[in-house]
Amino acid sequence: MKLSIGYQLPNESVTFPDLVMDYRESISEVYYALPAAASGRAPLGFADGWTVEDARDTLAADLEDIAGMGVGLVLLLNASCYGGQAMSYALQDEVRKSMELAGRIGGLIAVTTTSLYIARCIKRDFPEVPVRASVNMRIGSIAAMEQLADCFDGYYMKRELNRSPKAIAKLKAWCDEHGKTLHLLANSGCLHDCAFQTFHDNLVAHEVEAASTPGPGVRYGAPCWEYLEPPEQHWRVLTNCWIRPEDLHHYEPWFDTAKLAT
Repeated sequence: MKLSIGYQLPNESVTFPDLVMDYRESISEVYYALPAAASGRAPLGFADGWTVEDARDTLAADLEDIAGMGVGLVLLLNASCYGGQAMSYALQDEVRKSMELAGRIGGLIAVTTTSLYIARCIKRDFPEVPVRASVNMRIGSIAAMEQLADCFDGYYMKRELNRSPKAIAKLKAWCDEHGKTLHLLANSGCLHDCAFQTFHDNLVAHEVEAASTPGPGVRYGAPCWEYLEPPEQHWRVLTNCWIRPEDLHHYEPWFDTAKLAT
């Protein structure tokens, strides 16, 4: 089982290409969002003294090095909210520019998105690039995959099925029969059946705007943390859907790569 890990800008101790090189035999993919772009991750280029321009230059150079190692690159266009731009020519143009930049960097093997509109833009303008449905779309049934089959080539299975081998086998069989791919997120930070997820995903999508907008703020970086704070709730951590490293081999009949939330 290989791993898919998320790009991070360098810190004082290590660069990301060096990290990938150290674990090259275990890594098959690196996923990334472009600096300043909304995604399912905290935005690059807005912390630790980085400018967006410096972050973009560093990311491009790092990813070129990583692609040169034979590691596949996956572009994230997976914000849960694009606001008033969600069906716009402006977003279409932004997607095109992002895809062109990813093409210049090289090594692009797929795009992951939550947006039906973005998926259709890519299938129309970049049909050679596989499009994956984000885990945040919570796809856990054949019916859901059928609904999206015209514009998605692969699906991240919803995290709540991580410990349901019969359900995984059923989804995998359908994907194999229909020329689709099934993907696994091994260590999501979300609670099982998280009621906070939609709210939190929207916060992440607007993190840059929210940081510059006056408001009372939040006590924790994620809304579920407050729920988990009381000692009597700590047991719920053990009921979540994270996969232990020593259990990954059980998933090899269905997956060759496990995505890590990093």
